[in-house]
Parts: sequence; structure tokens; C-alpha cells
Amino acid sequence: MILSYSLRLILLCFAFFFLAHATLGLAAWAAGPAVIRFAERFRPRTAARLLFALRLLPVGLGMLVLFALCVPSYLRLEPKASAEQVGLLCVMAAAVGAALWIVAGFRALSAAIGSLRFKSQCDRGEMLKSARKSDGVTVIETDYPLLALAGLWQPQVVVSRNVMNALSDEELSAALKHETVHRTSGDNWKRLLLRATPAVFPFSRCFARIEQAWLRFSECAADADATQGEEQASLALASALIEVARLGTGRHVPAAVSSLVPDPCDLAERIDRLLIPRPPQSRHQIGTVVVLAATSLFFAGLATAMLSPSALIAIHEVLERLIA
Repeated sequence: MILSYSLRLILLCFAFFFLAHATLGLAAWAAGPAVIRFAERFRPRTAARLLFALRLLPVGLGMLVLFALCVPSYLRLEPKASAEQVGLLCVMAAAVGAALWIVAGFRALSAAIGSLRFKSQCDRGEMLKSARKSDGVTVIETDYPLLALAGLWQPQVVVSRNVMNALSDEELSAALKHETVHRTSGDNWKRLLLRATPAVFPFSRCFARIEQAWLRFSECAADADATQGEEQASLALASALIEVARLGTGRHVPAAVSSLVPDPCDLAERIDRLLIPRPPQSRHQIGTVVVLAATSLFFAGLATAMLSPSALIAIHEVLERLIA
């Protein structure tokens, strides 16, 4: 297949992204179990941030290297007036790279539409004022139990009347504080971003374990922030979790909606964290310094490579082999 200068650049971008992202993604997948175990040493909020960063790392670094090295080397060193033969392997790699973004786009679009529809349905409910909150809580009549944070741009806590009737005032207050923390943390947007992030291969679930661990830590972080270590609040939230899990409120919400109990499998751990006091967790300052140092070295090396003609020449040679 003979392509023009611009079409070769587009093809190379998709092919290079696929190869870079697959390499980094498989590395992140392999390191996932160890990073999850390492994250257990931190507070839930820190652990959630670490795993969220790990999930976004392959696509972030892949795009960074693509636009910082691959595209500049092509634009500077590739003759603009020539058409060139493109090999079958390059076309196949580019097709897979494009498929990654198409599948991720459909996943994100589906999640966004589901969130908008869900929010629209909830907006038809009756607006009530919480006794302890200045913002409203939407109470709706449904055939199924519900307690969740709905919406992206103006997220709203929604609760079905049967859940309100099942919870005491203290339990309901604790549950609403939990959902308010999700709103403050922007967790619905994070859920959508995870749906929009490509997998290693189209339709693969290599990152499912990392995403489930992020979900678990984000729920534990919301529990901790909602209770602030207060014994009575922790007891009330734990009781609310048990009652809501019994009702099954996490079964009917879209992917970009935060439910109080999204996964009953994590319920035991969340209740243990609420009811069993844990010793203060260290901040692992040495580990933080190492991570910051490694990040600084990476960006310094990347900036040096961008300014180095020899690095661009080496990248261009890689592109020439890829396109052959």
C-alpha cells in the first residue's frame, strides 16, 4: 500500500501508539498485583490515587512519547514530497490502535449517555432538603432500591423512598455524607475517564483488577472522609452499608454513577475498616521521594531527547522500520 506523507503520519501515529501502549500496558498489568499490595500500606485516599494513576499511566506515557518524539521526528526528518510503501504489519498495528480508541470512545459514550438518562429520570423526583445539608437530595419513587450520586456536571444525591424508610436518621445522614464525598472527589468523572481509557487490546479486560482495586479504595476513602474517625458516625455508616447491601441498591446504576454499595464483595472490608480501629499509617516518605525522583528523571530525559538531534534520528529509524 502506497500512501502520501500525511496519511503515513496518521498511520504511524496509530501504529506507534498501539505498540507503545501495549508495552506499557502489559508492564502495568504485570505490576498490578504488587502495586495493589503496596497500596494497602497507605491510607485509602492515597491508595486510590496511586491505582488511578497506574491505570492511566500507559495511555498517558504512550501519548506523551508519541507527540513529544514520534511526531516531531517524522515532521523534521521525513521527506515531504515522497509517497512510500507501507507494510502490512504497520497497517495491522495502526488498525488495532484505531480500534482501541473506537472501542474506548463507545464505552465512554455509552457511560455518559447512561449517566445523563439516569440523571434525567432522577430529576423528575421530589426535591427535599436534608436537615444537615444546604444542598438538596432527590427522593424518587422506584420499583428498586437506590442510593447513589447521579450526574456529571451537576451531580445530585438521589435516594429512593424505600431506602429512606429502611434507614434511620443517623444511617441516612452517614450515607448521604458518603455520597457527598464522592461528589467532592469527582468520582463520577473518574469512572467515566476509566471507561474512556483504552485497554491493552480491544475488548480485553487486562486492567479489570486494577480498576476493581481503585473502586474498592475509593469507596473506603469516601467512608473514611465521611466519618472522620468518629465512632458513632462509623457505626451508623456501617449499619447503613449492611442495610443497603441487603436491599441491593448497586444493581441498577450506570457505570458513571457512584452507588453506596457498588460491589457487595467489598462490604466486609469496608465494615472492618469502619468498626476496627487501625494504627496510624505511615506516609512512606522515602517511597514518595523515590517516585517523585523517578518522575523528574523521566521528564528530564524526555525533554533532553526532544532537544537532541540524535534521539530524533533514532526515533525516525524506528519509524522507518515500523512502516516497512
